[in-house]
Amino acid sequence: MKAWTWRRGGRLEPRGWDGKEGIEIPTAGEGELLVRVHAASLNPIDWKTMDGAHDWLLRMRWPRVPCFDFSGEVVKVGGAGAGGRWKEGDRVFGMIRGLPQLGRGALAEYMVVDEDVCAACPPSFSHVDCASLPLVAITALKAFRACRLQERSQDHPRVLVAGGAGGVGTVAIQIVRNMMGAEVVATASPGRKTTLCEELGARVVNYHEEWVKKLEEEGCSFDVVLDCVGDAKRCARLLKEGGSLCSIVAGGTQDALLTWLDDARVDPRSITMGVEVVLRSSWGGQLVEFFSGAAGLRSLCRRRGGSFFHVIGAGDGELMGVLAEAMGRGQVKPVIDSVFSFEDALAAFAKSREGHAGGKIVVEIRK
Repeated sequence: MKAWTWRRGGRLEPRGWDGKEGIEIPTAGEGELLVRVHAASLNPIDWKTMDGAHDWLLRMRWPRVPCFDFSGEVVKVGGAGAGGRWKEGDRVFGMIRGLPQLGRGALAEYMVVDEDVCAACPPSFSHVDCASLPLVAITALKAFRACRLQERSQDHPRVLVAGGAGGVGTVAIQIVRNMMGAEVVATASPGRKTTLCEELGARVVNYHEEWVKKLEEEGCSFDVVLDCVGDAKRCARLLKEGGSLCSIVAGGTQDALLTWLDDARVDPRSITMGVEVVLRSSWGGQLVEFFSGAAGLRSLCRRRGGSFFHVIGAGDGELMGVLAEAMGRGQVKPVIDSVFSFEDALAAFAKSREGHAGGKIVVEIRK
């Protein structure tokens, strides 16, 4: 089959094109689905992983196929799963549970996924639409749950989304406004990104100005702050007494890393020798949080009687079900910056690295 792969320290390479040998179609085992991929979306973690972001934590097998987010059609139900929830021909979408590997990354014609990370594609949404949402929606839902925000809340909380025009930001605005009844303020660059956030229902402050000072002068404070761009330290000043700050970029915590290892069901044999022992120790956790900045951020939040959290998304069937229902009710819609062909995946990655996309970048694998 055709796929894009990479090796440690290398660049993406096409397999199955221009006379190059393709890779074998993977085989689905017990509890797994073989999916014919129609679309995959890019997230910054895709190219950060390629640049070695996880090399300290896990021992990888090479080559690997990139991309966490997929939407496609079930080709085969593995093991004795016939007669279960999924059947051949079902349209499914989701985020893989662990890290992309050969046969388990979405930038390929076929991939194997755990059946319990999938949700059924809502009928009125295309595969491109569906592929754009899983990782960002799972991350936003995990963040708001960590901050104790509830769906259909009657409290009408005030929420700040720092980085409102990115993949997580655009979905977070919709989730917290339409599903949790919040008043939302977002930071964004002027122009199309501001317009995008306003269309989603957020009040926007100019990211390139002294926006923290501006909000302080207005007397604005927030029950919850979601930091999508690494502004957590500045954002802490805007917390209400007892509020919660969650970052998906800054301040990686011991709890977030251990939760991800458990949620992703990482094979202990693939964890770099000694790392898990350090992560699960009290002194190791303190060391991680000192160097990540989490300790300092937690201290800033505590001064306001608040809490600090860091979350990492992983494939999650329950949260995918929440997302699919919200899409069906019109509470969450895809926000897509651009769509690239399978052959132009390198251009899609180049655009993602630029960091200027408003919404998601999607690669359409099968039309």
